[in-house]
Amino acid sequence: MSDLLDQLNRYSHQLDDAIEIRAVDASPWSSADENGEIIVVDLKTDEQGAHPGRRYLALAVVVIVAIAMTGAAIVLNDRFRTDTSDPATPTGPPGAEQVIRSYIDAYNAGDLDAVLGWHADDARIVNHPEGPFSIESAEDRLTALAADIAEGYVIARLEVNGDEVTWDHRWTGESDQRWCVAGMTAHVQDGSITDLSLPNGESCRELESTVEAYAIAFLTGDVEQVMAFFSEDASMTGFGTAVDGAPLDRDGVRATVERDMPNTSDLEFTKIDVIGATVTFDHVWTNSLNQDFCGTGYEVRVVDGLIEQWDWAPSDDCR
Repeated sequence: MSDLLDQLNRYSHQLDDAIEIRAVDASPWSSADENGEIIVVDLKTDEQGAHPGRRYLALAVVVIVAIAMTGAAIVLNDRFRTDTSDPATPTGPPGAEQVIRSYIDAYNAGDLDAVLGWHADDARIVNHPEGPFSIESAEDRLTALAADIAEGYVIARLEVNGDEVTWDHRWTGESDQRWCVAGMTAHVQDGSITDLSLPNGESCRELESTVEAYAIAFLTGDVEQVMAFFSEDASMTGFGTAVDGAPLDRDGVRATVERDMPNTSDLEFTKIDVIGATVTFDHVWTNSLNQDFCGTGYEVRVVDGLIEQWDWAPSDDCR
């Protein structure tokens, strides 16, 4: 602003003081200008001592300044325009995913009133070991369950299909027992849960043990023992004999095991974690030449104690 003011005053002197340029407090533009100033241009009349021959040229300068300042005002107005809508104005009920995530956050926070509040008045809990029951009768059950939770729900594989939301989760009890549940399902309408399916969970440790036992079996050289870990409809992706990248079926998995087992001198799984039915881990595979290959981000889905799907990740020389 000061540079522009100096420039315009130089023009003022050249016009025999036909115009006077000064700076005053900038309102309403003070928030946009670092010096808190705007330019005010006074046009002197003949009675004020202006040279008559300069008056029209001075008027032209005033017009130019006015156009420049108008442009600046437009730019600043656009730059500092704010949303005048009331953020508190309802925009409709929350979406299905937001409802479920808020429900889980409320549970993890121990806010049972909020947990119940995310359910419709006539909501029902289904597929529960104690049988279906209404949300009205669920408060005692939820209170007891919340009291036994040492670590909140950790969720994964959350998917939304219309008003249906599915996810897997893990929670840890006061005794440090970790429980994994796959296939949680809820239906959401008008921002409320209308029904919630709570399938039986199983010990997360059991799922981890399945993967650990597989690695031990692989080192025995017994193909049949290894294949006993796979379900009849098992598949494997990201690795194997399929040249087109398609998932391997159980026969393809067997061919891969038969090929790699004789070339393996060691196999170790590390950083094992599990949520729902999905076990994730890294591994170190040592071939028959004692070369180590490291891979990260493997995923194995275990259902009823059997590997249903195995997603391989790329591995590289550990060096």
